[in-house]
Amino acid sequence: MSGSRQLILMAGGSSVLSYALLWLAGNMPDWLPLPSDLFRYAPGFVFGALVLQLGATSLGRRLGLILACGLIWFLMFRLASQLVAQHDQSTLLACGLAGGLGAWLVSLVVRLLKPRRLSLLAMLIAFVTGTLGGCLIGQGLLESDESPWLDLLMISGFFVWQAGVGAAMLLVDELGMDEPHV
Repeated sequence: MSGSRQLILMAGGSSVLSYALLWLAGNMPDWLPLPSDLFRYAPGFVFGALVLQLGATSLGRRLGLILACGLIWFLMFRLASQLVAQHDQSTLLACGLAGGLGAWLVSLVVRLLKPRRLSLLAMLIAFVTGTLGGCLIGQGLLESDESPWLDLLMISGFFVWQAGVGAAMLLVDELGMDEPHV
C-alpha cells in the first residue's frame, strides 16, 4: 500500500478514534472508574501513534513523536480552553489558533526527530491545514448537542487536521521536499 493511501486510512481511523475519546470524556459512564481527563487528552497520543509514526525509522523516534504529540495536544487543548474561558475569545478563533500552532509545533518536532529534515513549505502546509482543522472543531463546539452537524464537523475537523498535518510530513518521504541536516 502506498504511503498516501496508508496515511488517509490511518488519519481516518485516528480522527474517528480521537473524537470518540473526546465524546467519552464528556459522557463518562458512572460504572467506568477512570478520570475523564484520561480520554480528553488522549487524541494527541492517538495521532502520534497511528499517523506520525509512519515515517519514523527507530523505536526511539517513534516514542518521541508519540509523546510530543500527546504533550502538544494537551497544551493546545489548554490554550484554546483558556482563550475562550478567561479572555472571551471566540471558540472558532481559539480553536483555529490552537490548531495552527499545534500543527506547527508537531512539524517542528518532526523536523528535529526525522532522519530527513522537513522543509519550511511542509511546515507552512501543516500550519494552514492545522488552522483549518481547528476551525472546523471550533465550529463543531459551537453546535448544540442535538445538532446533526456536530459529529460531522468534529470528525471532519480531526480528519482535516490529522490528514493535512500527516500529508505535510509525508511530503518529505514521497516527494523529497526535505532539507539536508545541517
